Amino acid sequence: MVGIVARSETKRARAEADFPELPAYGSLAELLDAGVDPVTITIPPHTRRDLVMEAIEAGVHVVADKP
Repeated sequence: MVGIVARSETKRARAEADFPELPAYGSLAELLDAGVDPVTITIPPHTRRDLVMEAIEAGVHVVADKP
C-alpha cells in the first residue's frame, strides 16, 4: 500500500495530477485507515511532532524526514 497525504485541496489535486497511479488522502488518519505501514513524514521539524506521534500510536513504522 502506497499513498500521499496532502491536507490542502490544491496540493492534493497537484499530487493526484503528478502521480495518478497513487491514491491521495486528506489526512494521515485516512492513510492509516487504508492500511499503510510504514510512513515517511516529510514536513518541517516544528510541525511534524503531532503527525509522528499519531503514526506511532497507530503502531506503524515512522521515518521523520526533514524537507
